[in-house]
Amino acid sequence: PKRTVIVLEGHPQRRHLLLESYKQGRQSPGDDFWRQQDDIVRILNLMPVEILKHPEHEADDVIAHAVNEMYSQKRCIVISSDADFIQLLDLSDDRVRLYNPIKKEFTPATPYDYVMWKALVGDGSDCIEGFKGIGPKRAEALLNEGLGDFLSDPESRLKFGQNISLLQFETVIGPKILSDGSGCNWELVRSEFERMEFSSIIA
Repeated sequence: PKRTVIVLEGHPQRRHLLLESYKQGRQSPGDDFWRQQDDIVRILNLMPVEILKHPEHEADDVIAHAVNEMYSQKRCIVISSDADFIQLLDLSDDRVRLYNPIKKEFTPATPYDYVMWKALVGDGSDCIEGFKGIGPKRAEALLNEGLGDFLSDPESRLKFGQNISLLQFETVIGPKILSDGSGCNWELVRSEFERMEFSSIIA
């Protein structure tokens, strides 16, 4: 890669206005997590990486902005196990690829509209309720058949529209660049790793 971009999490302000319970089922990672994140960001500031954040948007939205706006003429690999990034992929164009670091493989694009599919199925981890009786296979079949009859019901149409709004990436204006990677200092990185006794990395 010619450039590495790391994106930090912001607060999903608009999504919380749409759905009060959005992501409320998640437990706090605790003080240790935030202390370690601060250490990681401090060390990353000593490396040749760009760090982005927007206080009112989730990291996912800022990553999508970086891929589609900031680096729209570049080949991009998003490294994440989050399947929501499938909506950045295109079956006919491999400019953007999604690599899952847990499975150690690239995630393929879907032959259907991923956001519409997810709006039908729902996302329990984000407290986005899907439609009763519609699982992954049924959702794909519905998209192939067309949603005309399904969305003729006003309540279903309203819920489907809200789910779409919660799932699709938001427009981000002016993410803050916390580091442009120009302050690289490998000696300080080494000293940090020595202090933490990261002997295998140092070697």
